[in-house]
Amino acid sequence: MLTSASYIHCCIKDVLSKECARDQRRGWPVLVTGHSLGGGVASVLAMMLRESGDLPPDTDVQCATIGSAAVMSKALAERSAEWCTSVILGSDPIPHLSHASLENLMTELSEASPLKQGIVSIGYFWTSVLSDLRGGGGNDLDRELTTGTNDATNDSASPAGDATPEMMYPAGNIAWLDADGNLSFEFPFAGRLLLVESMLDDHLPDRYLDALMNC
Repeated sequence: MLTSASYIHCCIKDVLSKECARDQRRGWPVLVTGHSLGGGVASVLAMMLRESGDLPPDTDVQCATIGSAAVMSKALAERSAEWCTSVILGSDPIPHLSHASLENLMTELSEASPLKQGIVSIGYFWTSVLSDLRGGGGNDLDRELTTGTNDATNDSASPAGDATPEMMYPAGNIAWLDADGNLSFEFPFAGRLLLVESMLDDHLPDRYLDALMNC
């Protein structure tokens, strides 16, 4: 998306600057918009147009997207709040999708697995039995064999700090829209993937248009 935005910027900046400088168009705002991956491209392109200095200084560049891909860090997304609005319908997964959110989802699914919970429960039971037989205590090897953990190889042994992916966000203000056309800017966007039956349908442009018509 960054590559696409850079290519479009290089192709249009000269002609757009000339058009914005025309007397009959001076002061007109420029609106950049897109859907899905195009929304991610649009938001990055708008930031490039605003910060490159290619357009006349009195040109106001704004951006509005629907179902935009998560393309910015939290700091960049907050920085773009003055000129960008990202409309998200229901449980549309694309605005939430990033390496970090997918990794978090897989972790949640793994932790919620009945098989894993059963194995951990059996492990705790077996540790308790061994502890009773030995008069209490147990040892590190017992815990490692029965629960799959080892204090010596926990967080301090794995350099997860630098390897943890950063959560990504759509640009600017998040406008949360439901199928009935109710719009809210107060919904806390955490980048979390929402697994519901309608999640893929909520990304379709027709669903967005129907909801916006009801807004």
